[in-house]
Amino acid sequence: MPGDIEKRGEIDEIKQLEASHAPNIAQLSGKYAGFMLFGLLGVIIALVFWDVLLGIDLYLFKDIGSDTLNQFYPAMLHEQRYAAAEGCKPIWSFFQGIGQNLFSGYYYHPVDWLTAWIPVSDLGYRIIYQECVKILLTGICFFAYLRTIGLSGFVSLLCALCAGLTGYMIVGTSWYGHSLLILNAVFLLFAFEQYLLKGRWWFFPLAVYWVGVGPNLFFHTVFFVLYGLVRTLELELNGQKLARKVLVLLGLGLLGVALNMAGWFSAIDRILNSPRLGTGLTADGSLENATLFGLESQSHYLTAIARLFGNDLMGNGSSFVGWRNYLEAPLFYCGILTLLLVPQAIASAKPKVRLAYVSLLSFWVLLIIFPYFRYSFYLFSGDLYKSGVSLFFPLSLLYVAAQGLEAVLDPERQGPNKAVLLLSMLFFAVLAMLPYLLDRDLLQEGLLFTSIAILLVESLLLLALTRQSFRSWVPGVLLILVCAELTFVAYSTVNDRVFLSSKEFEARTGYNDYTKEALAFIDQQENGFYRVEKDYTSSLAAHYGLNDTKAQGYFGTTSYASFNNPYYIKFLEAVGEMKEKSLNQLKWLSGVRSRPILQPLLAVKYNLSKQESSFYEEYGYAQEVARFGDVKVLKNKHALPLGFAYDKFMVQSDFEGLENKQRGIALLKAFIPDEATRGLGGLDRFNPAQISAEYDFQEFTADTGHERGVFNVEKFSHNQIEGSIEVSGRRMLFFSIPFDRGWSATVNGKATKPACINVGFLGLDLKDAGTHKIILRYAPPNLTLGWIISIIALLIYLCLLAYPKLKRS
Repeated sequence: MPGDIEKRGEIDEIKQLEASHAPNIAQLSGKYAGFMLFGLLGVIIALVFWDVLLGIDLYLFKDIGSDTLNQFYPAMLHEQRYAAAEGCKPIWSFFQGIGQNLFSGYYYHPVDWLTAWIPVSDLGYRIIYQECVKILLTGICFFAYLRTIGLSGFVSLLCALCAGLTGYMIVGTSWYGHSLLILNAVFLLFAFEQYLLKGRWWFFPLAVYWVGVGPNLFFHTVFFVLYGLVRTLELELNGQKLARKVLVLLGLGLLGVALNMAGWFSAIDRILNSPRLGTGLTADGSLENATLFGLESQSHYLTAIARLFGNDLMGNGSSFVGWRNYLEAPLFYCGILTLLLVPQAIASAKPKVRLAYVSLLSFWVLLIIFPYFRYSFYLFSGDLYKSGVSLFFPLSLLYVAAQGLEAVLDPERQGPNKAVLLLSMLFFAVLAMLPYLLDRDLLQEGLLFTSIAILLVESLLLLALTRQSFRSWVPGVLLILVCAELTFVAYSTVNDRVFLSSKEFEARTGYNDYTKEALAFIDQQENGFYRVEKDYTSSLAAHYGLNDTKAQGYFGTTSYASFNNPYYIKFLEAVGEMKEKSLNQLKWLSGVRSRPILQPLLAVKYNLSKQESSFYEEYGYAQEVARFGDVKVLKNKHALPLGFAYDKFMVQSDFEGLENKQRGIALLKAFIPDEATRGLGGLDRFNPAQISAEYDFQEFTADTGHERGVFNVEKFSHNQIEGSIEVSGRRMLFFSIPFDRGWSATVNGKATKPACINVGFLGLDLKDAGTHKIILRYAPPNLTLGWIISIIALLIYLCLLAYPKLKRS
């Protein structure tokens, strides 16, 4: 009897043990986690972007996201137009500013391949599909990454949903390029772990290639150094094994960089020569209080806190009232559950790993608290969060949180650490309320209290995991709640914005206005090179558009770009068209549309106007030659061609002594040589004191006359210009093309190095009288060397791929 009782007791214990390890929702869903992720992300994407996917609206924004209308959409149209005309991606383009090197190599991304089959021909309607694919791929890549490092299917599913729908991702989709940054970073995480844990090296060079060139590569390098240190402690790597892993990863990374080398030199040249880099410029002119441990404003810190709990607690789009603006403010939201799981991960980790987690997160917190360190991280190019901190801080949170969720759901544990959970809940509830308590006008009360309610409910669900009887159903409820939360936050972010409607897009407004007919008319009248200015913008966005040239296909003088040609900026500064050197001034170049004296210098032959009484007509600079709808075509009878000759020069100091309005006149009379120019025999020195105080149209006409010798364009493309000029003696031939080291020239078949004249333009010294046949060619700096390196890198990559097969055979 006693033996039977003892035996039955053992059987009961076995049954209880089996019951405690019975499959729960987390375990069952883990088997189908990949399919569930695809389905859930698909449903959330459909709910959030429904109107745009149906074509009721376009994913082009008229509010704070006006970059979509003013920068990205014109750039896409420009790339299509350029490829049709030149047969390649943009190299040198006269559609931006008055000309600029835009070459960044030949970049091919899976997003382009996956969206190529979508049967939507119009670019405006295709954009949303590209953004949805980025969200989907980001979730899938993060899921694959977490599975690679050994986390369970359910944990990978839930955290991948959060990764695909972070605040920076959803807000970033309305600035296009930022969503791609997140996808590339997540794929690089996957590639890193594939080599580290499984020895599959071939993903890593591709991942680095897709990260691209420029500052983004630097930000990624910093992050992966930090992340690599964490993983070293987690995996207890040391000695020879660690050294080998580091060296191989370094080599693979360099291989990925080398694949991009054809465009690397060009992009780096553009960035390093930009006035933005290292100047500490912000939108308002400087980085105030940039002392080592100086602090930011209260608004900044409250914004950073509020955007941990959602994207729109301080308003949506243009109604955002936090620090800076909707995109450039901190964007840290990656699911409220993430915040609760991070302390669990730290509490359950081994001491060395705990220190690694705290150090990783503390690095980003340091950049948030002390602005000087953030400025350093961004190489003093601006007071920023986008592309760097808003990308990697949420990814760091998600990585640590995934470890926390894995620990909480571990069948061998008793759920979360109760004390840590209760303290976390209290801490984050108080933290969420802090902005409201300090400045309640900043917060949307409804969204704030909804976030706090979600925080409390998710805390209770995690607490319920401490009860064995609840562990079978709590994960499923948690998954449903997180999906509902992510959908709610994303829906608000996307749908409370001001879209361009399909009706507006197809009406005779915006880029489809009567400018099209006006430009077609001008094209019929002209054969040579000319530029066009407008006293209006065709963009329908809230912010004034300066890239109509790209969208509508004409040469002008305006530009809105992150990195404009530095020599063009230098010229605009010299003639007083940049009142202050701020970040906005360097990005938004309004050209010479308000300076009629300067327009002949830059070959502006036509002005388009929507004013009944145009300034140009009123003061005699141009006359109306046609009208289409509300657009008048005004021809400037004083226009000069792309190139013309000078027989006089003036020194830089004389030019700088003139007032701004006199500088334009002086540049019509004489050129300014650069410091390297020597021996100007045969050319007269011009004395600026000769400029008449009563400068009139008679003198203006003489200064813009073609008797001086003009360059006749015979063949034109963006990267090669051929023509001729006849001069009666030594002359300096000026081209209204910004100086760039990539331009080369031949004069009568003889190679001639272009000079930099007139504070930033191309010039050719024609030493002899007679007719000169001239060819200008453009090739990005070090292009040949870049191609050689890229081709060698590709061959090495292919050989490394083929080597195991060849070895086996």
